[in-house]
Amino acid sequence: MSVEKLTRLYGEDVAFVAGEPAAAGLAGFAEQLSVAADRLERAGLDDGDASMAAVYLADAAEAESDAERRALIKRAAELLRGFDEALSDYRLSA
Repeated sequence: MSVEKLTRLYGEDVAFVAGEPAAAGLAGFAEQLSVAADRLERAGLDDGDASMAAVYLADAAEAESDAERRALIKRAAELLRGFDEALSDYRLSA
């Protein structure tokens, strides 16, 4: 999955949970996802997968090779499967 697809799928909701305008770029999205993941964990809506995905995305933003970047983004995407449910639950409870 590409960064563009990740941000298209989750960007707006992640920004809402983080209480910020939607982030631009991979590093910005990773940082915003980290903030949102922390809030979701405190609300009991995430078990830490989103936090780990944020770490993978932050690492991908700094990766030196395209292969490493793609592998880290793939790991993050796998951890975010089903994440839209937690984001939706947070919106409903806010």
